[in-house]
Amino acid sequence: MKQTNLRVSLPMTNHHSRFRNRGINNKNIGYRCRPCVWKGLLVFALVVCYVHFHFTASTVVSSRKKESKRGDQKQAISSSNGLPLIQLPVYPPIRDNMAQNSKLMREWNDWAKEPMIGSYSFPSLSGNTIDYVIHFPSVDLESVLSQKQHNNNNDKMSGTSLRTATFSSSRKHLEPVVSTRRGNKYSQGEGPSDDEEKEGTDSEIYRQPNQDRVLLITRNAGNNDKTHSMTKDDFWIGLFDGHGPYGHCVSQYVSLEVAKRIRKEWDAETEQSQPTDSEIVKDTIKDIFLSINQSMPRLYGSGSTGIGIWRRGNSLYLSNVGDSVAFVASFAKNPESSAEPLVDIVYATRPHKPDMPEERSRIEAVGGTVEDPPFKGATARLLIPMPDGIQVFGLAMSRSLGDHDGAKYGLIADPTTDVLDLSTLDSINKEYIVVAATDGIIDHGRLSEQEVAQTLAKSFLAEGGIPAGAAEQLIVKASDMWAADAMMQGYRDDQSIVVRKLVL
Repeated sequence: MKQTNLRVSLPMTNHHSRFRNRGINNKNIGYRCRPCVWKGLLVFALVVCYVHFHFTASTVVSSRKKESKRGDQKQAISSSNGLPLIQLPVYPPIRDNMAQNSKLMREWNDWAKEPMIGSYSFPSLSGNTIDYVIHFPSVDLESVLSQKQHNNNNDKMSGTSLRTATFSSSRKHLEPVVSTRRGNKYSQGEGPSDDEEKEGTDSEIYRQPNQDRVLLITRNAGNNDKTHSMTKDDFWIGLFDGHGPYGHCVSQYVSLEVAKRIRKEWDAETEQSQPTDSEIVKDTIKDIFLSINQSMPRLYGSGSTGIGIWRRGNSLYLSNVGDSVAFVASFAKNPESSAEPLVDIVYATRPHKPDMPEERSRIEAVGGTVEDPPFKGATARLLIPMPDGIQVFGLAMSRSLGDHDGAKYGLIADPTTDVLDLSTLDSINKEYIVVAATDGIIDHGRLSEQEVAQTLAKSFLAEGGIPAGAAEQLIVKASDMWAADAMMQGYRDDQSIVVRKLVL
């Protein structure tokens, strides 16, 4: 959709020329002034000086107060874990018919232009002693890697990480492995207001922001907490891959809302009230996804996939909306040789593709249309006519969060949730990891689940191995594959991955 660019740039020379036309810099004026005029000019100059001094002093004081306030926020550290307390960003206003409000759309665009970075204390709202920590990526890898540096960085990345290891070998399962890289995607329209990557001064072609959002929330009990005794390592993994011109706004909104609602669910639990019926938990997850889908802003032609992985005691709930990937893999604790570890994919989510029989039936039952792949290797699409009556959006998935214009054509936001009973796994001879990744790595990224699992398994088994470094290696490798494909013409999708070792 072509949007009107409302920004106007006035060269400084134009301001100066207007001043000169008014005679302020005209030397002839001063010589023709009477004494009373001189006095008037002197009084005027004194008033201007006073106002300028007062405004400057007020600005400095205000600026110092703001800096002091920021400093106070930076000093807000959780006493339980030493991490800064999270300051969740405030949403821009949500209005009806937002697509017609270019100013409001720009606010949302700017609000979500970059993913959240770092690890934070995520305190309980119920006053209990449970300590939550929310982990975002430590950095967007695009800031330290570039397309031209891939080959040079392969050696550097082969066995190390862009960050240093902060966990010993015996505790590396606790290391948060949350990584992302902005893609190389260009779109037509208005990007964030300070986007420095426009194609020319007058062009409306801009580089899209990173539309992936990934997070890991861990839950650790205090010494006196009894509500947490039933679990060894409760956590939540969220992965959301946005699409469309405002996909980053959708994925950021969903990721933050999910985090708040999962915390609310944890806060409400007690040892006696924690649901043991898996169907109740699955209904809770479904309600979370659907309520967020209902509350989010209607952003033109935009939506997001959704992966949710919830560890609750000995149950692992894996939820999926769209075509992102999550899987559980196993590998031997003590391999017999230093060869590649033998990896088994214990479970993998099923992507929601429009041409899957059950998805196609639902879509066609309400009058929707599935466009079959035009050639081998292409993707089937759900056709969604846009409100303008001209454009038709072809969505490569049959379920998503957002994309509200597709609801009447068979698109739904209901997650598919499966439950894995961890007590049935072989904890004596095998280790297990759970992985979530966007299709910039797996599927379109050309890496298989097996290859991803094998690289990660090696990092957990090797003395001095760094799982976060292994995740970065996978992103670099997938990036190289995108770059090597001439048909992509430099296009590279956003790439994100989250990994957690399962403590059994």
